[in-house]
Amino acid sequence: MFKRNRSELVDITPTAPADSGENLMIKNNPSIAPADTLDLQANQHVSIISNDLTILGSDLKIISEGAIRVDGEIQGEIRGIDVTVGRHGKVVGTVSGQRVKIDGEVSGAIKADQVMFSANARVDGEVQHQTLSIDQGARFDGSSKRREYVALVKPEIEPPAPDIVHLQPSVLAEH
Repeated sequence: MFKRNRSELVDITPTAPADSGENLMIKNNPSIAPADTLDLQANQHVSIISNDLTILGSDLKIISEGAIRVDGEIQGEIRGIDVTVGRHGKVVGTVSGQRVKIDGEVSGAIKADQVMFSANARVDGEVQHQTLSIDQGARFDGSSKRREYVALVKPEIEPPAPDIVHLQPSVLAEH
């Protein structure tokens, strides 16, 4: 299980002027869409799974107290306050958060207060939500269930505490 606490988050808000080399790199790189840069600027603390990274594992859970952006491939569960699956991102498993935006591929369950599918989204699975928006061009194969109570769709960010067993020392009886 991977977990990032707020104290470990790094501010990636761009500080470069509008016509710097950094912005030219974004303009010249077709794999970075303008919407992608807007998402990064809107969230000061973002954990990023880049497009050259694949994370596979049985019973894998990635949990963040902040935002998560997936541009690579993950097989497992992702939980965060704000989860974005980017245009090149692919998730096989459960995605949950308060706000979930899909611009890539998800095969599995999505549980969130607010769910958004962009025109590039490819989703196959069950969606539990309070609000759902699907842009024209998105592909959605599965089912959608609106939940009456927000608590049913909000993710559990903190992992459950492990069971603690207290052992008592054995006492030897004297003969």
